[in-house]
Amino acid sequence: MNRKLLSLAVAAGIAGAGGSALAVDFTSATPDAATIATEQTIGATGMLVNGALVTATFAAGFSIDDTNVSYIRFGISGGSFGGAQSAATITTSNAGGITATYSQGGATTDDYVIYSVVGTANDIAPTDTITTDLGAGVTVTGAPVTLSYALYETASDAVNETNALSTSSGTLIDFAAANNTAADAVTTPAIDVTTTTGTGAVFVGGNPALIGAVNTTDTASVFTNATGVAANTAAIEASANLTITGDFTFTQDLVAGVPNGTYAAASVYASDGLGATLCTNVNTAATSVNATTAVIPISGAGVNYICAAGNGVSLIAEQTFTASYDSVANAGFGDESTALTLGTLTKNGASDSQELVLTPGGVFKNYLRVVNTSNLSGEVTFQLIADDGTSVTGVSLGSISGQSASTLAGQNSTSLIDIDDLYAAAQAADATFDVQGGKLRVTATGNFSTIELQNISLSTDNTTFGTF
Repeated sequence: MNRKLLSLAVAAGIAGAGGSALAVDFTSATPDAATIATEQTIGATGMLVNGALVTATFAAGFSIDDTNVSYIRFGISGGSFGGAQSAATITTSNAGGITATYSQGGATTDDYVIYSVVGTANDIAPTDTITTDLGAGVTVTGAPVTLSYALYETASDAVNETNALSTSSGTLIDFAAANNTAADAVTTPAIDVTTTTGTGAVFVGGNPALIGAVNTTDTASVFTNATGVAANTAAIEASANLTITGDFTFTQDLVAGVPNGTYAAASVYASDGLGATLCTNVNTAATSVNATTAVIPISGAGVNYICAAGNGVSLIAEQTFTASYDSVANAGFGDESTALTLGTLTKNGASDSQELVLTPGGVFKNYLRVVNTSNLSGEVTFQLIADDGTSVTGVSLGSISGQSASTLAGQNSTSLIDIDDLYAAAQAADATFDVQGGKLRVTATGNFSTIELQNISLSTDNTTFGTF
C-alpha cells in the first residue's frame, strides 16, 4: 500500500479477534502462512511473533524406525527462534507416538534446531506427519519467514545438511497491509451554467454537492504480532485527518448577500451514502476551511462521502480536488499518509469542435466564428490541440485580438476570428505551446446550452473560400 511508513520501534499486540493464526500445515497443497500487518513497527533487533500456538506440520517423508535413531532438522530463514526450543514439542500423527531428544541448536536467536528421534511403539510411516511447536515464537525483521524440515539418517548428515532422506519447506510467516485507503469513483454534479438561473455558482440539482469519496477497507486474516489478534483500522489508527486541496471560495460566508472572505467549517463535511440523503446528513464537519484547503477528522474503516455547500453567489471553479489522508497510529504501529485524487467539477456548458484548422501563418487565411444558439449569455473559451497532441485550454474569447469581451450574448455570433490571432492568444496563455508548422484542432466551449463553431478558409488570391 502506498501509505505504509514503517518506523523503527518494538511493536505491541493490540486486543482484537481471537483464533490461532500460526498453525501452518505444510502437507496441504496450499499451506496457509500466518500474515502479519506491515503497519506494525519493527525494532532494530526485530519483532517477536507469538501469542498463539506457533506450530508447523510436515509429512515425515521417510520412515522413522522405532529402534534406530534418526535426526530431524528444522531451519528458519528470514528470522530466528524467539526462545529456546524443546524436544518435548515434537509430536506425530502416528498412534504410537515419537520420542525426540534435543541434539543441537535451538537457542534464542538461533535459526536451526536438530533433534534425534525414534518411534515410541512402532515405525513412523512416510505419510505420517511431524509437528513442531516453536514455543516462544519467532523473531522477524519484516521479510517473509521460511521454515524447513529435513530428515537424516546420521547426526553428521544433520549437522552438515547432507544426504537428507526427506525435505520440505514453505512460508511460515508472511506480511501484508492490514488496511487500505483509496478514493472511490464518484459522479459529481455539473456546475450549472445553461439555464437562466444557472450562474455558475450552483450545481445541477442545487447545493450542497458531492465532491469525492474516501474509502478505508480492512484486509481479512491479517494479524498483529500477537498472532491470535486481528490487525484492522481500529487497531492501527488512533486518529486521522483528511486534508482536501481545491478552490473552496464558492463556500465562503455571505454578508448581505456578498462573499466576505470568511469560511464556516461546516461548509465542507463527510456524509453517509444513503441514497437520496447523500450530502443531507453532516456526519463529520471539517475543523477548518479556507480558500484552498479543508480539513475533516475522519478515521476508521468505511466510506466517507465528501460534500461541499456552495453559497450560491461565488462562482464555482472547474477543478479536480486532491487530498491527503494522514493518520496518527496507536502504539506499535506506524503513522500513515496517502495521497488521493477526488472528484472533478466541470460546467454543463456546450462545446463544438473543428478537427481541421489550417496552419497559423500559412498561405491560406483561416477564420473561426462562434455562434451562441441559446438564449442565455455566457463566457466562451477555446482549447487548441496541435498535431503532436500538445494542447492549451482556457483561452478566453476576450483575450483574442479583435474580440471585445469574453461573454457572448444569446443568439449572438462573434466576428470572424483570425486563426493567427487565436494562436497568439494561446501562446500568451501558454508560451510552451507551439504548432511547429502543423495544423490545429479547436474546441469552443460556451457557458450556455447550445453552440456552433464554424471554420472559413480563403484562397491565396481571396477569390474563393471553403467552410469546414
